[in-house]
Amino acid sequence: MAWLKGPQRIKGLDPLGVRAPCESLYTQLLPGINNVTDRARYFSLYPWLVWAAERHMGALKELPLYHTLRRADCLFTLIGLRHQTTSGPSKLHGGLIGAITLSRALNQLGEGGALCLSEFATTDATPQRYFMNKRGGLGQYYLGTLQQAGLLLGDPRSGIRYTEERGGPLALAFDAGVDREAFFAALEADEVTTDTLDDLSAFCACAVGENPAEHSALADYFFNREGIFHRLEGQPRRLTLALLLDLCERLRGSDTPITVDGGGSDVFRACAYAGALPSGAAWEPGSLALDAVRAGWGLYHRHELFSVALQCLFWAGLDALQEEGTALADSRAYGEWFAQEFESALDSGGEETFADAIGRTAGTLPPLELWDDPDHEVQLGWEIHDLTREADARLRREDVVRGSVRVRTR
Repeated sequence: MAWLKGPQRIKGLDPLGVRAPCESLYTQLLPGINNVTDRARYFSLYPWLVWAAERHMGALKELPLYHTLRRADCLFTLIGLRHQTTSGPSKLHGGLIGAITLSRALNQLGEGGALCLSEFATTDATPQRYFMNKRGGLGQYYLGTLQQAGLLLGDPRSGIRYTEERGGPLALAFDAGVDREAFFAALEADEVTTDTLDDLSAFCACAVGENPAEHSALADYFFNREGIFHRLEGQPRRLTLALLLDLCERLRGSDTPITVDGGGSDVFRACAYAGALPSGAAWEPGSLALDAVRAGWGLYHRHELFSVALQCLFWAGLDALQEEGTALADSRAYGEWFAQEFESALDSGGEETFADAIGRTAGTLPPLELWDDPDHEVQLGWEIHDLTREADARLRREDVVRGSVRVRTR
């Protein structure tokens, strides 16, 4: 009788469900990596932590693994944040678990002061708690991915373990470039100073390149090279990363080079969608396999543009309704209200048919390959996305609607 039940309320950041095609395509084109597993060193850190905790004989050994995981999360993030202050800002230090809370604490750490790891690693609901999930970043983001990769197995109830055939070798590779005893000594001492963090800089998220064994093992996994990390389902990931390298090489020395600190993913998706480089020249990777993957990412960005435009329209309408405190009877009433509310932002005043609006918009679009043109749908998509996140977003609702209705994918 489940089909008689009322629909479940959609939660999260996608109430319209328009991002589902994007998420499905992303998973197919880049298996084993997603938008919350965007730091390569966590793929080796967590198997190493489980492996190292098994061999550690200190007081933490007597506690459940999540105590070690949570303290290690905090220490790893503090090391990265400290390294950023001494080596200069870099996006390589972004995306660290609990960075917002821990950066505030680190900024307040004076000369000769110390931070208590357990104060932030606590599971109690305090302002200092770095993360809600009991098993920290591993439980929230990486566990499922590392299980699918064959690096970890088990679950929080039965216990999390590293796999002998893949997780173990990766843990050994990580261990070859760090001081395990010093790291666990800091966890046991339960406090760190800036000197402690500096001494442990080899654990920084950006230091993976300084450990040849770990760097090679991670490259074997991500690029699905032959050997213990090779899997048939990893081939699309290999092709996507190869396609990205192809684009990096083509843009080397240009006005829009792709670097580790730049907005490379935006340029990559724009080039894939238009099948062209920023100059307008055709992007032809040169093999059938890479051409197919480029087309796949082009399809991904087509859905992304549709998703952004629709959600921006949704935001503008709901934001205006909330400001007015208006309650509408049904969708027809909402449509009439929307056309009247945003009449100046709709080129036709909301009077033309949907088909006519599409035809009119299509006639004003620049050629597909000229995606650097400010009137191109790629540029319009970025513009309206950014507008909704500005401090004066409510004052720019008409601009958001005007830009959204001009986005037409091809």
